[in-house]
Amino acid sequence: MGSLSYGVQVLDIVLLCMCFCFYIYQFVVNKKCKFEVLYVSFSGAAVDIAKVIMGDSEPAVLILSNGLTLNWFRYFGWLCTCPVLLIHLSNLSGEEVFNVRRMMKLLVFLQIMLLFSCTSTITEGATRAITFTVASLSCGGIYTLAYAIFKEAYLTFPKKAQWLVLTMAGIFYTSWSMFGLLVFLGPEGANFWTADAVKTGTCIADIGSKQMWGFCGWWLRWKILRSGGDGVLEDVEESISYSVEANVLLVENDPVLSSLLSNKFEQMKYGVKVVMSKDDMLEDLKQHS
Repeated sequence: MGSLSYGVQVLDIVLLCMCFCFYIYQFVVNKKCKFEVLYVSFSGAAVDIAKVIMGDSEPAVLILSNGLTLNWFRYFGWLCTCPVLLIHLSNLSGEEVFNVRRMMKLLVFLQIMLLFSCTSTITEGATRAITFTVASLSCGGIYTLAYAIFKEAYLTFPKKAQWLVLTMAGIFYTSWSMFGLLVFLGPEGANFWTADAVKTGTCIADIGSKQMWGFCGWWLRWKILRSGGDGVLEDVEESISYSVEANVLLVENDPVLSSLLSNKFEQMKYGVKVVMSKDDMLEDLKQHS
């Protein structure tokens, strides 16, 4: 292992440990931290420490019978951290508008991308080209969904948060693209770069995708959107007490529909009042206006 590669790996570990200590402090003392950044910083540091200790020995690097090598710990680290990074991304606009279906699509694309990328490194010829292409297309699916999330956040957040959304988008696309480029240029792909060069580049991409992006996400959530009295999105459960009364028109005297609507509004924390006709609803509105 080259000195530059080793130094960058150590720097990556130190930054992850510092981030983890910072998030633990925020979680315990200030109650301002969610599980995503805590988990990613801890698991990322643990995997990177194991990489440094094991070096190029098994099981960090596997040598196959066909002579090809698989940097298994690289994919191990991605499998441990990337799903939670994408969960964090999915939750960028807040829990109130959390899109579970979109998050599941992101995770499916991620699984396909990592599995086919891993397969491409241990195959040759047409099989390698096909599997790498599938992995690249899956990455494109992740990028498309991520664009929708960043766009949604940029359009709905106040101006003071928009610059950070753009910064996070830039870090996300740059660092994630570096991983694919490094696989393509390294010994497992076109073999233009050495294994040490790929390790160095991977650590730099890790710093961007995990430490920098995670900290920006933490800052966006707790220092801009929920920054006490100046925040835009206060913590509803702890800081805001509100009551909204909604009038629900009972259509065609259908009690089933009325019950369904009532349940939906109650789940949205609305008070529900059912009226029997349009005239009754208008009369009730006049009384409360």
